[in-house]
Amino acid sequence: MKKFFAGFLVFSMVFLATGCEKKDPNKGRVIPVGQNYKMQVWTAEESDAIDALGKEFISATKAAGLNIKVVKFSSEELLQKTLLDKMAEGAGPDIVFTTGEWIYKNKNKLVPLTQSEGFTAERFMASFVLAAGEAMVQNGEIYGVPMAVDSLAIIYNEDHLITRLLDRNSPGETWHEFREDTEKLTKQDNSITRFAVSGAAIGRMDNLNYGYEILENIMIQMGAKFFTPDGTAANFASSTGILPNGQRKNFGEEAVNFFTSFAKPQYKNYSWNEMMANKNENSRDFKTFLKGKTSMVFGYSQDLLKIKNMLANWNVKDGAHISEKNIRVDFMPQMADSTKVVVAKVLGFAVPKTAPHPDLSWKMLKYLAKKDVASSFHNATKLPTARLDLIVEQASDPELGFWVRQAKFARNNFLPMDRAVFKQKFSTAVQEIVDKKLTDSLRVLKNLEHRLTIEWKEFLTLEKLIQRPVKKQPPAQPAKKK
Repeated sequence: MKKFFAGFLVFSMVFLATGCEKKDPNKGRVIPVGQNYKMQVWTAEESDAIDALGKEFISATKAAGLNIKVVKFSSEELLQKTLLDKMAEGAGPDIVFTTGEWIYKNKNKLVPLTQSEGFTAERFMASFVLAAGEAMVQNGEIYGVPMAVDSLAIIYNEDHLITRLLDRNSPGETWHEFREDTEKLTKQDNSITRFAVSGAAIGRMDNLNYGYEILENIMIQMGAKFFTPDGTAANFASSTGILPNGQRKNFGEEAVNFFTSFAKPQYKNYSWNEMMANKNENSRDFKTFLKGKTSMVFGYSQDLLKIKNMLANWNVKDGAHISEKNIRVDFMPQMADSTKVVVAKVLGFAVPKTAPHPDLSWKMLKYLAKKDVASSFHNATKLPTARLDLIVEQASDPELGFWVRQAKFARNNFLPMDRAVFKQKFSTAVQEIVDKKLTDSLRVLKNLEHRLTIEWKEFLTLEKLIQRPVKKQPPAQPAKKK
C-alpha cells in the first residue's frame, strides 16, 4: 500500500509539473506572436518568382506577422544605383536580388552570414558551381546565396542548318567551325540589306542584343585579361600569349579582328551590317532571326522564352516568320584545343548593411539556399541552376539543358570599374573599327586602354585621399564590484 501511495504521489507531481508548464508560443516562429514586420526585397528580375518564394518562407517558418514586399526595378542599372543612393542615407531593402559581380565588388556594403555547422564556406563551395562560389564567398565569408548561373549560347534555325550544312544539323563546336558554318549559311543578294539570309548575327555593337558580351566571351576564351591582376590598370590591349596553333598573338587584337570580320565585306564570313536590324528596337537581331533572315543568334536562357513570346505575338505587318519547331539551342562555341569556358552571369540574394534586421534577412536566405526551394525557383523562372546537385535533372531539358550544363564551366570576368561604363566605352571603340573600316584595331585598343587606365588611376587616387580609417571602439570595461 505504501509503495502504491508513493508511486501515485510521484505520478501526480510529474503530471502537475508537465500539465502546468507553459508552452512557449514563439517556439519555431520567425516573428513573435502578436508582432508584425514588413520586409522589402529589391530586384530587377523574376519578381513574381521571388514573391512566391517569400510566401513559401512565411508559411514554412510560421511567420504570420511577416509581410514581404517585392519591389521591382525596370533595370539592373537602376536597381544598383538606387540601392547605393539609399544605403548612403542609411536606408534600403532587407534583401536584394542582383548580380554576382555587384555582390563580389560590394562586400563591404553587405552583411556576411554568421556561419554555423550546417552552413559553412566549405559546404557552400561544395554545393554550388564554381562561378557562384567566386561571386559569393570571399576570405572564407559568405556574402550571398546564388540562385542561377546564366551564360550566352547559340539559338539557331534548324531548318537553315538542315538545308545548307551537309555534314550536320547543328552548329559547330569551335569558333573556326562557326565561321565556316556562317559562310555556308549566308546567302547574299542585291537587296538593301545585302543578304537574303545572314548566317549569323555577330560583328557589330549597335544593332545586336549582345555584341559586347559575344566579344567578351571570345576574348576570355583566348586568354585575354581585361585588367592587371591588382586591378589598377586596363590590360585588354596588352594581353599576349600562344594560340593553339603555336603563334604568339595579342589576344585583344586577335579577338576583335575575328569578331568584326563578320561585319566587314572583304571577308568570306561577312554576314551582318547596319541594315540587318534596327538598333533603336529592343528586339534587334531577335526580330531578324524570327523573320528567317538570319540563321544563328546569341542569347541567355531567358531570351529563348522572349523569342517564343515575340513569335506568339507576331504582328502581321512584320511579314512572314519562322516556325517555333525550328528554334533550337546549342552550346557557345569554344576555341579549339582549349579548356571550355563561358562568361558567367550569376544571380543571387544578399543582405545590405543597412538592413534593419540582418539575422531575419539571413534566415530567409538560408531557406532559399535549400535544394527543394532552388528547384522550385528554377521551375518558375527556367533559369539555369547554381546548385551542383540539381544539374543532372535540369540538364536533361532539351532546350534549357545547354545553359544548365554551361553553368559547370562558366567563369566570372569581374571588372574593377563600373561594368556599364566599361562596356559603353569598349563598344564604342569596336564599333568605330567597323564603321570607319579601320585596319589597325590594335592602335584603337591601345588608345582606349591608355585612356581608361588614366581615368581609373585618377579614381583610385581620389578614393585613397578621401578614405578615412575606421576608428575601433575600445573594449568594454568590466563593471566595478561594489
